[in-house]
Amino acid sequence: MKKIIIIIMVTVLPFTVISQKRSIKGKNNQKSESVSKQESTFMIIKGVELMVEDSKKVEKISEEEESAEYNMKRLLKPLTKLMVTFDFGSGISKENQTLQSHSRNFRTMADAVNKATEYGWEFINSTVVVDGKATLHFYYMKKR
Repeated sequence: MKKIIIIIMVTVLPFTVISQKRSIKGKNNQKSESVSKQESTFMIIKGVELMVEDSKKVEKISEEEESAEYNMKRLLKPLTKLMVTFDFGSGISKENQTLQSHSRNFRTMADAVNKATEYGWEFINSTVVVDGKATLHFYYMKKR
């Protein structure tokens, strides 16, 4: 019985040792370093745009003309109130706080994107959702 076990071990052991995948230590460390360098930081610029009612009507014209003219002006230069916030996830840095403090002064979403590009962010994509009188903007940014 002992001879059989020894024979099995002698014949099977070399195959199990050969079949194991061995990695070279230097290459394994290089892979993990290159993966960590490829990590990106993402941000979402969220903007809420609310329509402001225009109660000042200068000229009296017919309701049809007024409606058409008002709609054209509203589409070209809407009277809106914009609030912008930057969503960095859980990362808090001095740069993030600076961008957040600038967000109070933005009049358009383009202002927010331009300010973010000054800090090394790159525009990726956007989503716009219209909900009644509010328009929600989501701009997806990636750190360069």
